[in-house]
Amino acid sequence: ARPLQQPRMPRRLNLVLLFFTCNLICYMDRINIAVTAPVIMKELGWNEAALGIILSSFFWGYTLLQIPGGWLADRYGGKRVLSIGVLWWSFFTMITPLARTTGSMAIMRALMGLGEGVNFPSIQSLASKWVPINERSRVSGFILSGISVGNIIAFPLATWIMTVLSWHYVFYVFGLFGF
Repeated sequence: ARPLQQPRMPRRLNLVLLFFTCNLICYMDRINIAVTAPVIMKELGWNEAALGIILSSFFWGYTLLQIPGGWLADRYGGKRVLSIGVLWWSFFTMITPLARTTGSMAIMRALMGLGEGVNFPSIQSLASKWVPINERSRVSGFILSGISVGNIIAFPLATWIMTVLSWHYVFYVFGLFGF
């Protein structure tokens, strides 16, 4: 008699969990500056105008890579492009505390945005190949819920880390999640 085998989870569900996690980490890294901004502004002497430049600079890089990110994912594979993107934005998240001027912080955030710019196009490229048509709506809903879960986790966690350690550690810890 053969032992009964447990049914295996379809491989595509591993990818769906990965996509959810990528969105979760993406949004945690994206909003960490919003939580730490008041402390950073006070420490580095930035005003609201400087903060506006810094916050918007993320979207310069992010927007720049949306369409090319989709092309890259289709051409070289979403897995490869997404992996590079996560490592890229995680690296720039971790080194964000090195930026001490408005200009250097704007550059840091724009570079981080470049990495996050390939997240959604890569996920869509992979999902179109791995997720059956009749499951795509449910899967998309689940994947996109990673955004909200990332925000739900990030705000209290960033506040706690900043309170217990310092604002620098918010970027170190959140960046480490991507690695």
